[in-house]
Amino acid sequence: MKKLASDTPRARRGMTVVELLIAMTITVMIGLAMATVLTSVSRGLSSTNSERSALQRANVLSHRLTSYTQSALAIIEADDRGLAMWLHDESGEGRVNLLELRVFWVDEVGQTISIERIVFPVAWTLEEIDTANTLVTSIEDPFVVIAQQRALGYTETSLLIDGMAAVNFIPAESTAAESSRFAMIVDLPIETNHIEEILLSVALPMHQEPQ
Repeated sequence: MKKLASDTPRARRGMTVVELLIAMTITVMIGLAMATVLTSVSRGLSSTNSERSALQRANVLSHRLTSYTQSALAIIEADDRGLAMWLHDESGEGRVNLLELRVFWVDEVGQTISIERIVFPVAWTLEEIDTANTLVTSIEDPFVVIAQQRALGYTETSLLIDGMAAVNFIPAESTAAESSRFAMIVDLPIETNHIEEILLSVALPMHQEPQ
């Protein structure tokens, strides 16, 4: 009886070494292509998450700062150190005193913004507080003033926000004290070598220039 073609030794032979190498090469190429695609997708998702996180930080900063500026009377100084704010006029004199001062410090190294205020000892009498609660005149540097009070142990500092590479304040008028609106440029680190610049607007609806 005649053998079928499929029963011949030639038909039953396995893959040659060349064919095996070609198959392995194709498999490796497909694997590398898939790995490249997965890496790109992973990087894209990571970048998107980083950008979303940065925008959330900018939004948090805007809301927290607005909680102060909505009732604040004036920003009396703004530079690369941060901003000094006249929060309210409890004395009714139209002038800034220590207890009405708030300083927002920008720390570019630590990438934070913190707020510092005067807190006199609880054991002090009202007379002692009134004596220590001196005026902050227009010729004084409010940043230096509060640093001097800190050296005496009379300030309290709290974190406002972190994750800020740099913050710049630009007043709408020629001086900070005259301005009821500010532009705030915030540099947010998105990735290791990438900074995203965000522009925010700061308004003081209760603006009052100190005497």
